[in-house]
Amino acid sequence: MRKDYKQLKHSQNGEWAAQNVSGKWDVFDSYNQDIVSLSNYEDINFPTEKGDSEVYSVKKGTRYGAITKAGKEVIPFQYDFVASNTYDVLDVMKDSLWGAYSASGNKIIPLSYKKIVLPSERGCQDFWVMKSDSLFYHFNVTSQKIYDLGYEAVANFSKGIAHVRPVGMKIENSEVNRSQLFAPNTNHKDIASVNPEGRRECFGYLVNTNDVVLFDLPVSTTYVELVMEQLKKRGNRKLTEAEKKNILLDITKENRSYDLNSVLDEDEWNY
Repeated sequence: MRKDYKQLKHSQNGEWAAQNVSGKWDVFDSYNQDIVSLSNYEDINFPTEKGDSEVYSVKKGTRYGAITKAGKEVIPFQYDFVASNTYDVLDVMKDSLWGAYSASGNKIIPLSYKKIVLPSERGCQDFWVMKSDSLFYHFNVTSQKIYDLGYEAVANFSKGIAHVRPVGMKIENSEVNRSQLFAPNTNHKDIASVNPEGRRECFGYLVNTNDVVLFDLPVSTTYVELVMEQLKKRGNRKLTEAEKKNILLDITKENRSYDLNSVLDEDEWNY
């Protein structure tokens, strides 16, 4: 049994790291056998996802880099911080600017940005980076192209589409928008009590990897998957206004009620 350690870290592959009294980390496996090639560093961060390459962020002296399990250097020791390997991508930071490497040691995003959103799937080619204006921009690592449109908030691309909040997005206090904040068949009094504008963080538009805005009516995080399914059925093309409105009406139908003696006219859309 090992004793007198200050902190412990554990990887999903059964590796352990323990900070000893000198401040350095001893690394050992689930059988308590030392992994010498990963030990004696000032810090270590294990890969985070199942299937990640065995590439580890470590701190040597005052600088971070990355090494393989055998101790081979993959990222040079010249950074203020190197984040954990996540889906075989490692974000790096120096002088408050961020870039990224692949787990094979290729620099895929230049050290130029205030923030980089970590990928949420393996093989990601389309990232979000924050520029000096504090907006997020789409960056493709294959073409090394950064696109022109900046957004206040973003989610990662999934199947070629991302949920984003543009600057100045308007969210009308309509029944359709209120309904999007709740799961289907919610009590109508609860739905009527909210103002969607106060829940801006829940809404966004849908864009593709060519930076084309496919859906420019507010879609909530609760219903974004359903809208993406409808987009896929239509070939992930840019939709007409009528198509977009009909989709939102359909996905929120369990949360809306109307006087059967009245007709929903154009003014009631509130878009």
